[in-house]
Amino acid sequence: MPASVLRDATTFLDTGEADVALYVEELRRRIGDLESEKGALETQRKDFESRKEQELATLKSQQKEELARAERRVQEITKEMTERAARELDTVQDESLKKKYQRKLEAVTAHAASQIRQEKEKVADRPAQPPAASKPAAKLPVEVGSKVRVESLGVAGVVTAVQGNEAEVVVGNIRLRRPLGDLEVTEQPSLKLPAGVHLHVSSTEPASNEINLLGCTVDEAIDRTDKFLDEAFLAELPQVRIVHGSGTGALRNAIAEFLKSHPHVVRFESAPQNQGGRGATIAFLRD
Repeated sequence: MPASVLRDATTFLDTGEADVALYVEELRRRIGDLESEKGALETQRKDFESRKEQELATLKSQQKEELARAERRVQEITKEMTERAARELDTVQDESLKKKYQRKLEAVTAHAASQIRQEKEKVADRPAQPPAASKPAAKLPVEVGSKVRVESLGVAGVVTAVQGNEAEVVVGNIRLRRPLGDLEVTEQPSLKLPAGVHLHVSSTEPASNEINLLGCTVDEAIDRTDKFLDEAFLAELPQVRIVHGSGTGALRNAIAEFLKSHPHVVRFESAPQNQGGRGATIAFLRD
């Protein structure tokens, strides 16, 4: 074999061997990069799992703290209402009225304790796992304290009462009665409370300081005024205006008799002429 051919063959083999070595080295480098990327992804996965566990633990802790705060607040309100009403009941001569308020206070206290116990059991039994984002949220029930959107009017408000298929909604200082089907719940109350006890009626608007009883029967007026005074007292309003009209005076006299023995009312008087005169009553509430 000529020497030149041998040299060419040797050079070709040397070049091929070098190319193979370079390819193997590149392959090793890429395998190393993939191993590093795999390790980084595994680290990220562990970090994500750790953060998720921490967030779930924080969420459950916040739920318990919120419930504990609500429980303390309800207990404070119930205790304060009981003590003040008890002092007022000592001065009430009408035994039937005294028994009515005693029954109401006992019912409120028992119902509040029951609802708090149920909510605590729900938190304890609730799995520490957020709902799947892919599932559509079920329609929320309309409850007292729920924030809702009145679909037919395009306004937002807070539910203060539910009766049958209708609900009373406070929109600013206006009270509306709308069918439940016309209401879309945007936020549920954090804690269910018994009728007559309200922790908050609106996040942006204070409780209305006025109620209009025109057109009501005496029984309806007394019932609405009783609920209205409870809400105003819990909202810490100093005074309220009760519009009952003049007419025959029957409604005005019934409201006056009712206010005389109400535990939230310090005193009351006819409104000034520029605020309705004898057609309205101003009631001053306890601090």
